[in-house]
Amino acid sequence: MKIKKYTRKSHQFNEDRYLVHKDVIMVMDGATALEKSSLKPTSGSFLVNKIKKDLPKEKGTIIERLDSISKKLYKMLEKSNTVSEKMLPSCGLSWVEFDNEYVIIHTIGDCEAFIAKKDGSTKRIIINDLIELDNKSISELIKISKEQKISVKNARSKIDNILIKHRLMMNKNDGYSIFTPSSNPNFEYSTHVFKKDEIKDIYLYSDGFADAFTTFKLYKSAEDLFSKNRNLTKVIEKIVKKANQDKEYNKYPRFKMIDDITIVKITF
Repeated sequence: MKIKKYTRKSHQFNEDRYLVHKDVIMVMDGATALEKSSLKPTSGSFLVNKIKKDLPKEKGTIIERLDSISKKLYKMLEKSNTVSEKMLPSCGLSWVEFDNEYVIIHTIGDCEAFIAKKDGSTKRIIINDLIELDNKSISELIKISKEQKISVKNARSKIDNILIKHRLMMNKNDGYSIFTPSSNPNFEYSTHVFKKDEIKDIYLYSDGFADAFTTFKLYKSAEDLFSKNRNLTKVIEKIVKKANQDKEYNKYPRFKMIDDITIVKITF
């Protein structure tokens, strides 16, 4: 088994992380709390750092370990009275576990996995709930930009109320599932099991990498991107170049210039 891993911060602090451990390989994409927090350097970066550092030390299944981390973080934040919904960071996760002849893939939030099998078939593993909410926000962004004759970038601050509303829907019935500090973690993961000998490659990646075939349309689809043995460093360079060519976000409407980018490729 060969593992290639890449991460690129797009701002002062990287809120993406990857973890390569003997029994789990994981990609994490943190989201900073809506209100200022004592967690440094940002609450989103703190959360993914904590998972990367503590997950290998915990006992039990990966989900049991994540639940333990979630509870401990909640207790820590509770002591400083920072457990309101607006003060909790969150993160998407995508990971692979190994169980003898099987591989088990889990995702939550907007981190994804893509499986390429030896027989040529593929499967993209994604939970659409958060992506659908983001698409609604983008539609409103475009509408405001056109109505007020301003750039999409300048329209961004005018949808803060929508983004806050959507963020507060995390782990609610009509919202989306995401990992976060919780006194009673009961997160809804998407879980898929495959036979190890059927698989050629597994890709785990944050939405910053998915922008290659979503936001920036560099490739027609995930299948188009991953169907060939592409140089992932060059794909990341293309994402960065495309973002920098659209500084007002008009051609490729989005919330920020560019996101943090992380991907891990596992070849069997």
